[in-house]
Amino acid sequence: MQNFDGLSDIVMGMIIDKTKTRWGKARPWLLFMGLPLILPVLLVFFVPTAFSEDMKEVYIAVTYFLMSVICYTAVNLAYHSMLPRFSLTSEDRCSVSAVRSVFSMMATLVVATITPSIIGKFGGFNSQSAWTTTVLLHSYVL
Repeated sequence: MQNFDGLSDIVMGMIIDKTKTRWGKARPWLLFMGLPLILPVLLVFFVPTAFSEDMKEVYIAVTYFLMSVICYTAVNLAYHSMLPRFSLTSEDRCSVSAVRSVFSMMATLVVATITPSIIGKFGGFNSQSAWTTTVLLHSYVL
């Protein structure tokens, strides 16, 4: 999967570089790929129970690919490609990047800490509805 992710980063970078709109190169991708990212995020955690174990693995691989390699890459690269346009000084860009990294790690820690208790409150780890509800809550809050 990581091989595809590296390739999609290069391809998306080229696409962003060739984009010419009144909003700039990166902003349209950030604005218009946010909503398409929601669907694969939800689908990753909504595995149809009627599928066989092999079909579940294929389903998870495909939805994860759509989420991480296509949609997330478009949003994340657009976001990061705007950083050089933020300021002309490398010190400002470094500061913004460092602050973003710290808050990203803090958010990851909070989500990883509270997720098990949320899933437990809605039916436990073996409950599909608990996973779906938890992902919807995280999507709404985050």
